[in-house]
Amino acid sequence: MFDWLKKFFVKEHKEKIPKCYKCGLMASHVVFMEIKTIELEETNKNILVQLCNHCHLELFQLYDKEYIPPLIKEK
Repeated sequence: MFDWLKKFFVKEHKEKIPKCYKCGLMASHVVFMEIKTIELEETNKNILVQLCNHCHLELFQLYDKEYIPPLIKEK
């Protein structure tokens, strides 16, 4: 009886799941971004974000100049 009451009123501390900063889904990648000026001078502004697979792919599509999209196969 005591165990049942304890389980009912006391919540166990669950490990926090990292969430994507863009969409809120479960994050699977940690991305570190350095911000530099046009002359490539260092600034003190760096960004560390957690992203899910979809948002990570979107980031690469937008900013990676060497990104090659996957091939589309005809059926």
